[in-house]
Amino acid sequence: MSRKKRQDTIAVKGFFHLQIVDKKTRKIVGDSGLQENVITNYGLNNCIVAAPIGAASVQAAGMMLGSGTNPASTAIALPLSNTNYYKTFAYSSVIASLTARMSQSFDGTLGAATLANIGVFAVSTGSIIAGKTFASSALSTDQDVNCTYELRYTTS
Repeated sequence: MSRKKRQDTIAVKGFFHLQIVDKKTRKIVGDSGLQENVITNYGLNNCIVAAPIGAASVQAAGMMLGSGTNPASTAIALPLSNTNYYKTFAYSSVIASLTARMSQSFDGTLGAATLANIGVFAVSTGSIIAGKTFASSALSTDQDVNCTYELRYTTS
């Protein structure tokens, strides 16, 4: 008689939600909706795989916006990133026991820009952990960008 082997699995998916808001009216003028992203090989290897043994593990530090394309799974940088729109997280916490949430707001007075992608970056190396494109939007100096990023872990 054969026995079925139990297979335990763990999965991680990244999601972001970005909104452009008018400074005066606080009206939402652009909304990406909840979007699944690409977790890079760097992110998987150095944030998830290496963390339990402390081998070259890194922590997420901040978000950056850019005007480029999707980062490839092998990327270490966000395509056409805008360094004016990099900030360390305003808020980061573990919620719902298997979800890490990070959030940040960007002030449009940093300069008008075309935005089309977002990324989460590591503390020590500045390499991209995860990122994704969204519908291109023009940000003006009288607008803000509010972003939330989540890494969701599941087990079975």
